[in-house]
Amino acid sequence: MKLILLSALLTALSMPGMVWGYLVWIALIPFFMGMRSARPLGGALKGFLFGFAYLMITHYWELPVLALNVPEVLDSFPNFIGVVAYVLMCLVIAVPFAGFGFVYSIFQRFFKARPLAGALFAASFFTVFEGLRELGPLGFTNGRLSDALLNSQLGISQLLALGGPLLLVFVVVLVNHYLAHLCSDRKSGRVPLLITAVAMVALVNALIQSAIPLRPFDKNSEKTLYALQTNISQQLKYYAPPEETLKVVLMGLEEIPEGSTVIMPEATFMSDIRISPTGTRLVNLARERNLEILVGFPIYNGENYNQVRFVNGDGFSGEFYAKVKLTPFVEFLPWPKILGVFEFLKFLDYFYAGEEFTVFSVDGHRIGAQICFDSLYGEVARNLTLNGAGIIVISTNDGWFNIDTALQQHFSKGIARAIENRRYVLQVSNTGITAIIDPYGRVLKRLPTMNETNTQYVIGAFQYLPGTQITPYTRFGNWFFFFSLVLGSALIILGGVFPVKHEDKAKEILSTFKRIVVVGFSKNPDKPSNSVPMYLKEKGYEIIPVNPSMEEYEGMKVYPDLKSVIADGVNLEAVEIFRPSAEAEEIAVEAIELGARAVWLQKDIRSEKARKLASERSVLYVEDKCMYVEHRRFFP
Repeated sequence: MKLILLSALLTALSMPGMVWGYLVWIALIPFFMGMRSARPLGGALKGFLFGFAYLMITHYWELPVLALNVPEVLDSFPNFIGVVAYVLMCLVIAVPFAGFGFVYSIFQRFFKARPLAGALFAASFFTVFEGLRELGPLGFTNGRLSDALLNSQLGISQLLALGGPLLLVFVVVLVNHYLAHLCSDRKSGRVPLLITAVAMVALVNALIQSAIPLRPFDKNSEKTLYALQTNISQQLKYYAPPEETLKVVLMGLEEIPEGSTVIMPEATFMSDIRISPTGTRLVNLARERNLEILVGFPIYNGENYNQVRFVNGDGFSGEFYAKVKLTPFVEFLPWPKILGVFEFLKFLDYFYAGEEFTVFSVDGHRIGAQICFDSLYGEVARNLTLNGAGIIVISTNDGWFNIDTALQQHFSKGIARAIENRRYVLQVSNTGITAIIDPYGRVLKRLPTMNETNTQYVIGAFQYLPGTQITPYTRFGNWFFFFSLVLGSALIILGGVFPVKHEDKAKEILSTFKRIVVVGFSKNPDKPSNSVPMYLKEKGYEIIPVNPSMEEYEGMKVYPDLKSVIADGVNLEAVEIFRPSAEAEEIAVEAIELGARAVWLQKDIRSEKARKLASERSVLYVEDKCMYVEHRRFFP
């Protein structure tokens, strides 16, 4: 379990706002090494523990939100209940990793002698279960492996435009699994290998990034949006009259040039202001200064919505965008008959999920608006783009988050949405990050957060060029999920159902494995148990002798048994057995149980029991054949 937990820690540390994004390219190596001999139930447990630990560390900022900030503001439950809710949240979102661990443990043995096919299999099904993580009312996609690339690796991140986050997840897992295979095949030199691998990834990223087009300059087509970032605490939002918030809003709007289009945060006001003195004053100011203002507030008219809409001198627009992806327990209660006990977690009120991907046409702008954690889900920005949005706006209230990591993880999702759809993305936040991202994920301009400035509001003018391109991801959505499912299933069928011919197995063992553990090695050069392995040693194979009556032979350490070989940090690859059939059977079974990837019984040695077990475990197995003869035949 130490390897599993180490992998969880490294993966979490690669996430935005943590330590270093390039860690993700080696973070899963301990996980796959720890899964090598796992049975299905054990694999499911290991997968679950990995997901649980990795997601708990990644989302550590949620703990003070649920255990301190929310109880302090809402006074709806004691602090320890927030801790329980945090643990339960991580337990639920870790379940898909248990599914991957279960499937991987069943089929990984098919690919022990085929490292590339094994890496493709692992990447395929990890991607499938990652795709399942966003489905259903409890779906939550923060902390994906792809997130690690969004800040420091914009070159490789351009794959988002082709296949979305799942394509990046596939590539990351593919690299990690193959590196795990390379690491398992060596006792030393692992650190240089990993450093080289990360350096190569960095080089590839730099080469792709250098090819990203420069931002085009077209003064005639360029448009400007103004952002009014409020820095209003949750205490003030929930308990002060809306007039207090209005004072801040009006001061900010007075500084924005007349005739501008303004974007404001989610839930700028915490009540429906359409028919109220607050709404009237906002309309009057919009008329006086000829402003178009996108403002967020909840509405209650039979169906409750967390929504944004425009207000101008004529009043509030009839069309609005209602948040499509509501936050479980906070904005809606999934399966109320089962989970009704968690109703106390709601922040303001329960809402209906929006069903339309509204694009606002305002003063020459085509604005697709998202609300808060809508940005975690690619389908929302994708549908807004398909509906004609020239720019994506994320209107959010990050006032619950006092930790910078939370702000960075949330903002990184806007980078993904920009690249996926080749659109500018403007995020406007209360207290958090307000910035604009270009279609290649570059952050062009950013306002200071509340922690960085001591003002009630910050104003910024943001220029953009309306997007018209339709990327493969925009057009086809999560097609890579289905591709991964088909590829993984095909690999299982081809790797596990169709057996390899006996002759091909001999050739495959000799061509695949360069380390051979020889049980029954003899010091007598006249015996095949000496001459055959020494011949193979001359041909470049690493020979690991096993003989309890010897300690050393021509500079090679001799081990008393197979368990001693493993205890010395040497993984069993191919095991060649020079013992009589009665003993060879027991040794062959032991080798398979200890994780050997191939077993070879020398000429005139057979074992029906070992042959059957090897078939069940998908271990390459050859009997009654001489390695010397077969090597000379295949590699003359």
